[in-house]
Amino acid sequence: MAKMRDFLYKVRKALWPKLVILCYHRIENYTCDPVKITVSKKNFLNQINFLKEYAKIISPNQLFDSLGNRKNLPKRSVLLTFDDGYSSYEQT
Repeated sequence: MAKMRDFLYKVRKALWPKLVILCYHRIENYTCDPVKITVSKKNFLNQINFLKEYAKIISPNQLFDSLGNRKNLPKRSVLLTFDDGYSSYEQT
């Protein structure tokens, strides 16, 4: 049983993402979004609060530093990105 548990731990550790990158496109309070790329302001803030509690939000500079200097990222690292085609994130 212990060998199986060790094996599963190694598999999970190898496959578990070291970094999650979330891409937001539009943050607005639209009633209709035909292309389904909009997150309401309330949902966005709820998501950020969740991430603050259960993950470590990092900056692009932290990612670049980690890659360039072979540093480990914090556990449960999350990088937020915003599609530059939309300017709604400037309002949030």
